[in-house]
Amino acid sequence: MQPTAQAMGRREGNASPEGRKKMSHTSGNILLHLIFSTHQELFAYMGGIIREMDGTALIIHGTANHVHMLARIRPAQSAAEIARVVKTNSSRWIHEKWSSDVAWQTGYGVFSVSESNGTAVTRLHC
Repeated sequence: MQPTAQAMGRREGNASPEGRKKMSHTSGNILLHLIFSTHQELFAYMGGIIREMDGTALIIHGTANHVHMLARIRPAQSAAEIARVVKTNSSRWIHEKWSSDVAWQTGYGVFSVSESNGTAVTRLHC
């Protein structure tokens, strides 16, 4: 059984609440700082994954055992979805290219970054 528009807190039809303007699309500016273990050769590949998800990889940098990724994402995508897709697709790529015994750690760190601190995060990791 599908919930009605009224039960979901929406008005029937396309009517906007009194005094509010309708917005024709969703807009957002979300910066995520993701951290998890990886191989350095994957950085360019991971940037491609973010582009395929209509995001922008601002930095992808790391050490021998982890990566820092600062990405601008769409509001419709959660940090968990971004991490899952990047880790799943990059894992598949590693298995095809190098070895089947490589596995990512289960967890990851993710931090929202204000627009004003984006440059500082970029400088810290580049």
